[in-house]
Amino acid sequence: MISNLSESVIESSTTPMTAVDAVTVPGVAASELWLTGIQRRDLATLVEASYPFEACGLLVGAADAEQINVHDVFRARNLNVERARDRFLLDPDDHMAADRSARARGLDIVGIWHSHPDHPARPSITDLEAAWEGFSYLIISTMASGANDFRSWRLQSGKFIEEKIRESQPIPSASEERS
Repeated sequence: MISNLSESVIESSTTPMTAVDAVTVPGVAASELWLTGIQRRDLATLVEASYPFEACGLLVGAADAEQINVHDVFRARNLNVERARDRFLLDPDDHMAADRSARARGLDIVGIWHSHPDHPARPSITDLEAAWEGFSYLIISTMASGANDFRSWRLQSGKFIEEKIRESQPIPSASEERS
């Protein structure tokens, strides 16, 4: 399920696309980001509709050290109109709306997603400069032909560590659980 929001103050760049050191570090337990197939398809639709501009949003769910379970994917407006092809600025109102929705259900914002039009799904230097530890950063590489790569990263000790993306079963909504 995609929810519409307002904005958050996170800025990212893909051009010039200079990837930072983003690796799987030996001896460091990699976390796993769990998305449903529906969430993945919805994200692909959103980034394809925004192409050639960056799309962005938030991931809401529950997380521990090893597993991040995404319950909802929120779309946010990209306020960076001057450089929308290679940067995003999450609308703070959208960020607050996602946070209120999450808290009302006992969940948290667990990550940020954005697209990299015509660039790999690897973090850029600007992504690194804006990143916070404890969040997943789902990057979707998008070309004119569509979304072609989903990769997720987590900042740890100043470096991005790649997370495995796993497919989960859809999580029932509160109304579905009552029926």
